[in-house]
Amino acid sequence: MSSLHPALLTWPFALLVGVPLVIHLINLLRRRRVQWAAMEFLLASQKKNRRKIILQQWALIAARMASVGLALVLLAGLVLSGDWARLFGQGEAHHLLIVDDSLSMTAQGAAGGAFDRAKEAACRLARQIAQENAPQRVTLLPWSVVADQTWNADDDWVAREVESQRLAADVESRLRDWQPTQIATPPLAVFEGIERLLSQGRAGEERTVHLVTDFRAGDWRNAPPLRERLERLTAAGVKLHLVNCTLAAEPNVAVTELKLLPGARAAGIPQMLEVSVTNYGATSVDGVSVEMSYRPLAAAVNSSATAPSAGEASSPAFPAVEAPWSSLPTIAFDPIEPGETQTARLQVRFPAAGDYAMRAALAGPFLASADALAADNARFRVASIALDVPVLVIDGDPRDDDAFHVTTALRPGGATRTGVNVTVKPATFLRDQPLDSFAVVYLLDVGRLEQSAIDALEAFARRGGGVAFFAGPNAHRTAINDTLFRDGAGLFPLSVEGPADLPFALPDPSRAEASDATGAANVVDIAFDRNGPLARLAGEAYQGFVPHVSRYLAVDAAWLAKRDSPANVAARLRNGAPLVVAKPFGEGRAVAVLTTAGRAWSDWAGTLTFPILLQELQGYLTAGKTREPDAAAGTPIDVRLDANRHLAETVVSLRTPYDATWPLAKLERRAEPDDAGALVARFGARDRRETGRIGVYESRWADKDGTPSVRRDVRNAPREESDLAALDARSIAEQLKGIEHVYHGYADLEDQTARVAGIDASPYVFWLLVALLAGEQLLGYFASYHPSRAEAAP
Repeated sequence: MSSLHPALLTWPFALLVGVPLVIHLINLLRRRRVQWAAMEFLLASQKKNRRKIILQQWALIAARMASVGLALVLLAGLVLSGDWARLFGQGEAHHLLIVDDSLSMTAQGAAGGAFDRAKEAACRLARQIAQENAPQRVTLLPWSVVADQTWNADDDWVAREVESQRLAADVESRLRDWQPTQIATPPLAVFEGIERLLSQGRAGEERTVHLVTDFRAGDWRNAPPLRERLERLTAAGVKLHLVNCTLAAEPNVAVTELKLLPGARAAGIPQMLEVSVTNYGATSVDGVSVEMSYRPLAAAVNSSATAPSAGEASSPAFPAVEAPWSSLPTIAFDPIEPGETQTARLQVRFPAAGDYAMRAALAGPFLASADALAADNARFRVASIALDVPVLVIDGDPRDDDAFHVTTALRPGGATRTGVNVTVKPATFLRDQPLDSFAVVYLLDVGRLEQSAIDALEAFARRGGGVAFFAGPNAHRTAINDTLFRDGAGLFPLSVEGPADLPFALPDPSRAEASDATGAANVVDIAFDRNGPLARLAGEAYQGFVPHVSRYLAVDAAWLAKRDSPANVAARLRNGAPLVVAKPFGEGRAVAVLTTAGRAWSDWAGTLTFPILLQELQGYLTAGKTREPDAAAGTPIDVRLDANRHLAETVVSLRTPYDATWPLAKLERRAEPDDAGALVARFGARDRRETGRIGVYESRWADKDGTPSVRRDVRNAPREESDLAALDARSIAEQLKGIEHVYHGYADLEDQTARVAGIDASPYVFWLLVALLAGEQLLGYFASYHPSRAEAAP
């Protein structure tokens, strides 16, 4: 048995409870004995009933003293535990201490770290729980383990029966080595795990959940599914205690994007690197710069001279020494306003073919005052750079010059190097030749394709390949609509009506430019979408070089009327007809150019913009094959293997990122068949902490012949964790209005947490006090003299 304000039950209790007795004694001292003959007969009657009167008076005094005592007990906040609690229906108490270990908890402010405060809050809670005499069971788990439901009842603190004398020390010892993760864990997943934990509890136990977290606004604001979970818990009789370990709003600046823009991923070819920085704070930040760097990653090498045997648990070795980072020019940003994201670009050339890791890291004096979260100050990417990008050109009619113009634009030769290696083949090449070795396939004025060729092209695009169609005299409406478009299910982006002529447009002399007195320069046949894949050609610098189109494939009016097509029009003719249409297909992309690549229907091939058109198409179409993965820390890594080239249960090794904070870890999995027949080795699918570090992951394995393979994956800081805006007590109360809970701020946690265990006796004390006051009134009425109505009548 304990109370929230035990001081009220010490000397104030004794002093105030004795007040009615003191008043009664004082009143006795004030009486004076007066002889009065008329009252002598009453004295005889009083002596006869003296015993009864004295008992009534002492009972009345005792009731008044008890009333004062119960009022003090009510104010003190009595909590019943132990045998008293069991007397009122309480059995065992089960406390769940769930400590948030998500990335935002690594925030460091002027008052220290959020995770350190969270651990201290858990220790305070343990000290309060230890004061109770009732049998206690305690579950102590981090946020991420509860969300993933990966606890181990034998190793972790799950419903552990503890001795009160050792609880605080044991909890403090358990928390000492805890470190926050670098992953994002939504509260909804945590409450799903809590429900499972509670479902494994014992019948009749009193359950209290203590959530120690930073209450980030992005997780808790306007979350109806979260309210539904909380209501379900409280309706089941679970007591909910929320502990906020955030003391004040913290500023933060983060690198939120790092990527290579589409282009030829070839050695020695300029690549454009784009980096974005976001200010999540409430004030402007000046002096922000980003240090850029890259380093080559070791290729796969044979670790043994023999192929692995069936069931052999071996995989290629990892390199013992990593290549150093090579610095690139530092990017300086203008002052970044609150909530603003600024983007900058940097040109980089990779000297040789291979895999490269890229890093963008914040630098500058602002980090000391305007950046509370260090983990999101760097971002990583991995790019595979080839010696040349292989491209396949299918020439539908060798008599025309389409293939020559496309090949010349992609690979002009001489001193100009584009990083593209072009192979020209007829349409029959598509029937039985593998396409995966190519990045893009261009089909120039092809007629009806065999079904096997169409299947090969679609499979190629689904796996990330790019396919471009150029129209021409051999294009047939039926062949395109029935076999390539197929009501939107096929590779071709749209349905067509057939060839149509674009009427000749006379120049407007009133708009003639000085360079062309005839006004021909103001006749523009093509308008490019400024937000599409060919947006570069919409620039003013190329308006004087826009080609003239005489003939094109007209689009089916039914397709134009559609509003739900996934295809986008990247360029239109001056009559409004679509000319270039792009469409995603699986992991790849498809583009239809509805005029010829040669001079049959347009003079595009002879203009300055044609090589630029091919460069932009090449960059857009290779995006599926060159897409560098950028997943958040904690996202699983699935290594898929070809079952025809690998043994069953092939061992795949994964090396995690490492630095001064995170030690090197090497994980191994045996690849298992999935529903599609492929072999898959999964990392982080059950426990996200396996892939929860920020940086570059490296997987290595060997096929049946012992040929090694390597793959890199990147895991970066979850963007949602960078916004450190948190809810205060009032906002939390508004979000959880109608849900019974107890809120604790970190600063006043020590005083409030005495409520955490046992039965609150206040309702019982209150009604007992009401009954006692009513009894005191009745006792006072019967102990006093009241004349009868007849006596009272005049």
